[in-house]
Amino acid sequence: MKYKPRPGIVYTKICGVGILIPTRAVFHICDRAEALNGLQDAAWRSLCNGNSVENLIRGYQILKKCSEAEAAEYFASFCGRLCERGFLLPDSESSEPS
Repeated sequence: MKYKPRPGIVYTKICGVGILIPTRAVFHICDRAEALNGLQDAAWRSLCNGNSVENLIRGYQILKKCSEAEAAEYFASFCGRLCERGFLLPDSESSEPS
């Protein structure tokens, strides 16, 4: 599955920490900033570049030397949380098989 950032979300780094900041246009949906740890920061930027969660899962498996199920659970939780908080949108066009 692919996700895309909600229009109106600004990504920046402050003191080396990735931060997602909602603009006034989407503040009624996302009413707070979100700090990302290093892995989440890389995942966010990768999702913004059009990479799928499946690609992130493979990379996480290699990096953390864990099972596919553990990696999938991590990214389901991460993407689910960002969708719930309004920062990410599921890319409905990419959910159809190619």
